[in-house]
Amino acid sequence: MNISVKNIIIIGLGVVTYIVLEFFSRMYFLSNAGLALSIIVFLKFIKDVGEKIDIRDVIALIAALQWLVGPILAYNFLPEHPLYYMSVGEETYMNYVFTGTFLFIIAMYLPITKDQFIGSKDFERLEEFVSNRKFLGYVLIGLGIVFSFLSKFTPGSLAFLFFLLSNMQFVGVFVLLFSDKTINKWVVFALVMGALILNSVAIGMFHELIIWMLFTFLILAYVLKMKTGLKIAIMATGFFAMLLIQSIKEEYREATWYSYSNQKNTAIFQSIVLKRISDPASIFEKSVINNAGARINQGWIISRIMKHIPEKESFVKGETIKTAFTAAILPRVLAPDKAKAGGHENFERFTGINLAKGTSMNLSIIGEAYGNFGTTGGIVFMFILGLIYNLTIVLIIKLSHKNPTLILWLPLLFFQVIKAETDFAIVINHLVKSAIVVWLVFFVSKSLFKIRM
Repeated sequence: MNISVKNIIIIGLGVVTYIVLEFFSRMYFLSNAGLALSIIVFLKFIKDVGEKIDIRDVIALIAALQWLVGPILAYNFLPEHPLYYMSVGEETYMNYVFTGTFLFIIAMYLPITKDQFIGSKDFERLEEFVSNRKFLGYVLIGLGIVFSFLSKFTPGSLAFLFFLLSNMQFVGVFVLLFSDKTINKWVVFALVMGALILNSVAIGMFHELIIWMLFTFLILAYVLKMKTGLKIAIMATGFFAMLLIQSIKEEYREATWYSYSNQKNTAIFQSIVLKRISDPASIFEKSVINNAGARINQGWIISRIMKHIPEKESFVKGETIKTAFTAAILPRVLAPDKAKAGGHENFERFTGINLAKGTSMNLSIIGEAYGNFGTTGGIVFMFILGLIYNLTIVLIIKLSHKNPTLILWLPLLFFQVIKAETDFAIVINHLVKSAIVVWLVFFVSKSLFKIRM
């Protein structure tokens, strides 16, 4: 984090928050520190939006919400959830997770070079570069749509490749926002984002929609030079939309996944949404708020790991980390038996919970770090991981000096990295494979089509 007047004020507000909580709350002191840290991260996110794009802000904010805020709410404010309950005491949990999260965030923001974030100079370079390549955004959108269509007919071994290539359409939209000065870009923008929304509604899965909307908000905030009031209003609207989705998700999936209806999914979704909006109080019912609080709480899994290991299972001493690196480097066609990211085996081994077939849950990196190395080793691992993210972002920004559009590929490169619930295998696999795919796209574009991106 750069030392500036605004950042000093933000840190000061965090310190004041901690002092007030120490005087007036009965929470554990590291829980108070966790809320203060979360406020600092949130305020920095708000400050940076529209001025720069720093992917670290997104990673830190999501981590703070799921590893700190959710568990603090569970320990101190929300009723105990029958499934998502905390398995170890607040002091035990916060001693490890707050310290690990704090050092992880510090390592990400260490000022190892002046190219720490995407700022005005990077965007000026990008705008100058794409001003003579107005077709580029449309080409990437078209290719992304084609690969999205082809993905329905490809074997499972190529699914991830086509997933990455299909997401070029969103990179194309971002390029378009900087290159096309006509009304056409907003028409195309609306069509692509509208298709994303409709697809999410059709399949009843909303996490990809939320992530791409978040990245799009970061880009739009800069392009439109949004004022603070508008940024906060949009974020409040987004929070309301997520509460709305959370309140209807179960009913919607019950109506579309598990029962037959002559109505289209979009019509069912519209009907349920209109019913909720006609009674806004239902969105803020206690049960909905409690369920939303439980959903953001990744701590219940982390605490389950801390309860299970080493009491019933020994620390694995880096085994899953080594396996993840191997899985990321070798394609499945060369190593068909390699470990699968997010598999049942590791979850059941680390938590002692038997998952039903088809159920997907992940350990989170900080939980997996504890299961491998224990408290001290896990904290050290999180600091090193923060440094790795820091160096990766810096490298990408430096490479963008010669390839200006590369900064707009960061959302694709970090699509899985920003998620606080993912395990290390998912993170490293996505980061490595997406980097290879992006390099291939740039290489083919330059070598075969003589187009530099």
